[in-house]
Amino acid sequence: MVYGTSVAINGNITDFQIPAKTADVLTYMRKKFKADTIQFQGKIQDPTNESRWLSIFAATDGEEETINNHCLPAPFNEENYTGPIVILATQNDQQDEHEQSVASYVNLKAEDYKALYEEWTFAEEEEEEEEYNNEEDEEGDDIVVDDEEEPEVVTSHQPSSKVALVHTSNVFVDCPLRTKVIEN
Repeated sequence: MVYGTSVAINGNITDFQIPAKTADVLTYMRKKFKADTIQFQGKIQDPTNESRWLSIFAATDGEEETINNHCLPAPFNEENYTGPIVILATQNDQQDEHEQSVASYVNLKAEDYKALYEEWTFAEEEEEEEEYNNEEDEEGDDIVVDDEEEPEVVTSHQPSSKVALVHTSNVFVDCPLRTKVIEN
């Protein structure tokens, strides 16, 4: 018997069992979840275990009200899936096909998947933050902040704020809007 994880349309993440004598896991999942359109979508490497791969099974066609909003990592995040999304863990790294026999899979319980999902989510946020900081550093080369202002005297207890003067070196860039302003 092997445990797999399913993500329902409403976002509930639960685990389920596949009997040990199951010859074709895809046929079993189609019957279990009453979804004949479930297909193998591909595999992605487990970020916490380099020897383990996660097989993704889901349907890509269906009614709009059955769209599953669960966000999978790239490259699966570009597709809209309908109905339940099923994730099974395997040691086989063959990307283009799934293993039919249940013996090829290892347990992936809901708690394990939730930990993996947090790993994906935080890894993506860290990458986005890193990209944002790199963009700020590149843009920050031309910014000069004038800190030589005299301190303000505050007579009331209201919070005060300091205005930072920003000088840019490239304000005369030719563009259609600038040409229109000069003409007017």
